[in-house]
Amino acid sequence: MTNKDKILIGLIVILILLLIGSHLKNQYDRSKMFDQIQEANKHVLKLDKVKKEADGQYAKLVNNYKTEKDLKRELKKRNNKLYSRIKNQNEDIIMLNRTVISLKSERSTGDVTVDPIDSNSLDLNLRYPESDTAFIKWTGSISLIDNKYEGDWTFNKFPIEIVLTETQRGLWNSRLIGPDWLSVDSMTVNSLPKNKIADDKTKSFGFMLGGGISNSLNVNEPSAIRIGGGIYFKNSTLLINASTRNIVGLEYYHRFKKIKNK
Repeated sequence: MTNKDKILIGLIVILILLLIGSHLKNQYDRSKMFDQIQEANKHVLKLDKVKKEADGQYAKLVNNYKTEKDLKRELKKRNNKLYSRIKNQNEDIIMLNRTVISLKSERSTGDVTVDPIDSNSLDLNLRYPESDTAFIKWTGSISLIDNKYEGDWTFNKFPIEIVLTETQRGLWNSRLIGPDWLSVDSMTVNSLPKNKIADDKTKSFGFMLGGGISNSLNVNEPSAIRIGGGIYFKNSTLLINASTRNIVGLEYYHRFKKIKNK
């Protein structure tokens, strides 16, 4: 090996070490910044309350810093029967949403119809709310003789939507959307952290072994068979390989994260 080759290999090793060092430094800086954001988010969650965004639409930040043990304990305390079913079916608890709702009070007026057959009976048609799409309806009659009433309750459909979004700083926002006459008295949404829900089961550290064949662009030089091995850690890979042409190499690769499209 000539001095020129030694210098070249030395430069390659130094470059690889610089890349590794830069990567570790960036990882440390990102981790530190992430921890600071997480602490700030936890403080925001403590101060957050249910927000009314429009009639029938309410929002509440999700406390996604709960552990699976926390969610199980909470569900077992509130609904032990459901907890037992989930446990027996070997299901994982991802999120718990507890919302207390009520219907807005409303004063209504209308006409009373006297039964044409029985003048001692008054026919009534009540509904809530006073609209063509009333949720509750009561149709019946009141007897003036014995002061009793008799009628039938009917109920319309009660549409509810729950929309989960993520803010730019990583907070989750849960929205409950219903009819205009719906009122949310309280809302509590607890969840596992994002990285626990979308947990990547792939190991972050391991060993690699492989080989290949390379053809020289110079027709006078023979092909070479290469074998190599190394280690990987998260997005970094370090490999050592050797070929039948008496060449030993050291390689470093870094996988860049996918850029999210907004």
